[in-house]
Amino acid sequence: MISINKIEYYLFFFAGLSSYLLPFEATFVIAFLGLFIAISNVGFKKHQRKKMLLPFLLIVLGLINAHENKSYTVIKDIFYFLNPLMIFGFGYVLAYYVNFKKILKAICLIGIILALVYLSNYHFGASYASVSELKEDDGVASYFVILSLFLLLTNKKDFLFKRKVTWSLIAIFSIVSVLTLSRTFLLIFIILMTFSTGKLNFDKFFVLKFLVIFVLIGGFVVAILSIDTTDRNSFAGKLRTSFDEITISNHTTKAEIHNNWRGYEAYRGWLQIKKGNTFDLLVGQGLGQTASLGFSMKLGDTVFTDIPKFHNAYISIILKTGFLGLLIFVVYFLRVTFVNLKDKILLGKEYILCKNLLAGIPIVLIFTTMVIGGWLNHTSMFPFIFSLGYFLNSKRLMLNYHYAKISN
Repeated sequence: MISINKIEYYLFFFAGLSSYLLPFEATFVIAFLGLFIAISNVGFKKHQRKKMLLPFLLIVLGLINAHENKSYTVIKDIFYFLNPLMIFGFGYVLAYYVNFKKILKAICLIGIILALVYLSNYHFGASYASVSELKEDDGVASYFVILSLFLLLTNKKDFLFKRKVTWSLIAIFSIVSVLTLSRTFLLIFIILMTFSTGKLNFDKFFVLKFLVIFVLIGGFVVAILSIDTTDRNSFAGKLRTSFDEITISNHTTKAEIHNNWRGYEAYRGWLQIKKGNTFDLLVGQGLGQTASLGFSMKLGDTVFTDIPKFHNAYISIILKTGFLGLLIFVVYFLRVTFVNLKDKILLGKEYILCKNLLAGIPIVLIFTTMVIGGWLNHTSMFPFIFSLGYFLNSKRLMLNYHYAKISN
């Protein structure tokens, strides 16, 4: 009979693949199944409830004013906010069944499979008029790729795989990362290299290191803004106009709205937020609340007049759960980062890598929440939402094992 350990491992593997290859409902079902099996076996423990409490409070806040909204949009939003919680919880309980090194190998294996899927569908030699056209045709690679690339680049000495295998995988992941022409890939890589390499830990040189990094990142931003092109057909032009695209602002022509869609939809969401009273600003206008699009837009056979969710998910959080929800969200993730930057416990390579990853992954989620939904992204951010849950519990288990060993 197959063990629960193997069942949970295979469920993670299938969930990871489905997050890129199948509709998001499939990933949700697999994550829920994995979480349900684990809770049935080990129970829903206090420390697990504690870790899931603050993200769950967003749903509680969203239900306060939900009665004022349409039932079917409320149900959709409950699922929308519950989805990352299921993935996070599944990652948390999986630490009971799959050891740290094995899960890192699994992440890289999923990464290489999805990288090869992307390469197999890539139209080499094709001529595209713009980056957008390329992405419409070839899509964007899975974020498992960039996470795997970081893991291998920072752990090359036979930690996960033999050196030749490691360098081969690094080469494939690097090629895919370049071909996909993703600004989010670049952002995630910079964040992980800044926060998850152990170089920014709190010590007597922390302020100096922070200033150096701040100057380097500031210089990078200035370099982007200095790019002498705003042609959105090129990757350089897309980089140059990145800030314009996400800036919350109104646009009047269809061309402007199309080019700055994220900023425009955020603007429409902000208009809806401002319509609320003081209580609405505190706890939100409830799950199911939408924002007027400002015009009618036809996609397929459906005509849209409202925006149910936003690329800038902070607008979703404020609109549906208020500034209290925003505070809970930001404090939760920043606390995880600061706790792990301050952690000076040295229990071996696995523990150090675990706490380093826990310092960077919340920052990844904080920034990507502003541009691609981040924490509230249905499945694209699965690798990071899952990893956050897994590494939190894995670190706790490593500490418990260490202290139990000392006491004996």
